[in-house]
Amino acid sequence: MTTRHPDRSFACVEWGDAHGRSEQQKDTDIKHEVEQIQTYGWVIRSDAIGVTIASEWLPDDKTWRDTTFVPRAMIIDEIPLRLTRSRKQKEKAQ
Repeated sequence: MTTRHPDRSFACVEWGDAHGRSEQQKDTDIKHEVEQIQTYGWVIRSDAIGVTIASEWLPDDKTWRDTTFVPRAMIIDEIPLRLTRSRKQKEKAQ
């Protein structure tokens, strides 16, 4: 079977997310900061509004699954990644 990857860039999108907890906590234990998230996938769209990224590609019908939209103001970084096949290990000469 030949793997047919979509013609899109693959990336790690780092972003700051809001969070909440339902359990009881002392005020000194409550996290008062953005929760940093990393989402990996194909970049469907990246513009001034935000980034849409998908982690699943269905090549037979050319559709996407497991998509995430992050508003631009929440983006920390977009890190392009390359998809490559792993190389075969060379045997060591003795």
